[in-house]
Amino acid sequence: MRERGLRLTVPAFVAGALSMAACLPSQARAETFSAANNDYRTYLYFQVPEATAQRLLPAGWQATPAQSGPTQGANLVVILLDQLMAQDA
Repeated sequence: MRERGLRLTVPAFVAGALSMAACLPSQARAETFSAANNDYRTYLYFQVPEATAQRLLPAGWQATPAQSGPTQGANLVVILLDQLMAQDA
C-alpha cells in the first residue's frame, strides 16, 4: 500500500507562503511631516430665496437644499474659520 502524504499544489503553496509573509512584521516606515493646524470652525446655515441662491452659483450649477436633519431647507452655508495655529515642515 502506498502512503498518502500531504500534497500541495503550486497555487496552494504560493497562497500559503503569501499569507504567512503578510503576518510577518514589516520594516518601520517614517512619515514625512508636511503641515498641521488648529482652528475653530463655525457653520451658519441660511434659507434664502431660490433666485438669490442661484445668482451666487457658477453657470450650470444648481442649489440643492438639505432634505432632512437640523439644516433642513438651508440652501446657503457660510463657514467662519478662526485659525489658531499653523505649522509647516
